[in-house]
Amino acid sequence: MDDKIISIQPEIENINNDKHISINARTSPTDLTNHSESYKNNGSLSIFADSKKNCIKNDSTTSLNKYISSKITNLKKTTPIKNKINTTNSNTNLNSHRDVVGLVNLHNNSKNPLCTENTDSLINSQTLVLESLLKSKTNKWSPTTKLYAWKVYDTDFICYAVLNIHKHGKPYIFIQTDYENENNEKGELVVNLLFNDIKKLVDECEDIGIVCSNMFMKFLRKVFITQSSFKNIYLDEPVAFFYINDENYKKYIKNGPSIEEGFEIIQLPPSYAQTMMDQLLFFGKGDLELATNRLEQYPSVGIIEKSTNKIASFYYNDGYGFLAHQFTFKDYRKRGFGTACEIELSRLNKEMMGVIPMKAVSLSRKYVLQLTEKLKYWSRISNKDFSQPDVYWTFFSKNEKHKTEIFDN
Repeated sequence: MDDKIISIQPEIENINNDKHISINARTSPTDLTNHSESYKNNGSLSIFADSKKNCIKNDSTTSLNKYISSKITNLKKTTPIKNKINTTNSNTNLNSHRDVVGLVNLHNNSKNPLCTENTDSLINSQTLVLESLLKSKTNKWSPTTKLYAWKVYDTDFICYAVLNIHKHGKPYIFIQTDYENENNEKGELVVNLLFNDIKKLVDECEDIGIVCSNMFMKFLRKVFITQSSFKNIYLDEPVAFFYINDENYKKYIKNGPSIEEGFEIIQLPPSYAQTMMDQLLFFGKGDLELATNRLEQYPSVGIIEKSTNKIASFYYNDGYGFLAHQFTFKDYRKRGFGTACEIELSRLNKEMMGVIPMKAVSLSRKYVLQLTEKLKYWSRISNKDFSQPDVYWTFFSKNEKHKTEIFDN
């Protein structure tokens, strides 16, 4: 499917929830170069510590099948917002088209832009996060989140930035381009164009998370420390991104996992958020409430032991469309429960939400990297080896904080 990317002339386009405004950049207007890259995607960081408790409450035993049925029914009732886009060409006066209303995705088919018979041809490192988050916005999956997005481009370069501001928890920014690209000049230009807009939107927040390749992050570190109140970096983690292509999805994921007799796959209830937080290596202000919202708004997976009602393993959906925070309690490890959760959540993300299964792994987590490489269904989005990250996962704060360490647990 060809990208339907509007040809609006400024180098930077600000797309917001309520009113979408085209903003003139400092460089001269040029036509957008539209080029798709194969098998590129994004992910989220798994950061769990040792277990503290693993008894799930009785109200959580609702079967996953019942949950899926209700979610599918709700999705069928949802009418996607139709595209209503004012576009320009190279000969159009930009000032006559200041407003861009209802820009909800970049593809011809707004109802299902990703899930087709050939997903590989659609994976584009520059639009995947934007597509996932706009899909969430369009279907109103997360009413507790506000979304802002920007497009920055010239004749031979394009990238997208997406900012999510949550009712609870820190805001997150994702900046995406070709992960093989290491053009520092372009990276600095993008940061300079975006910085003031982003700073204004997050100014009242205490912390902010940013996920992007080092061609952007090296300049973001500099401007946030020298030109904002977010002067403290307490996480700066190199991360690799993985995704599941169509061939591997059909071969390993589509039919779902097999688990031991006496165990059951469930949808985790919002009441389980505190137990999830107890397994984190760290969590911040508002993260408990954010996790509660995510369990309410998106699919997640747990495996419980029927005889004891204890949770053996779980996997969380982070709200950006990515698999995150897989954790198996020590008494249940080496029995395939973690992989079963991963397979089931990957299936739900694609079948229910139309989101390509994807995740991120810190390069500090050697065991998880080895396991991910061993599992045949994951593919790296770049050709880099495990000494080179695809992105840095970085937290900035207005306050001094203890440096966070990521490790296998």
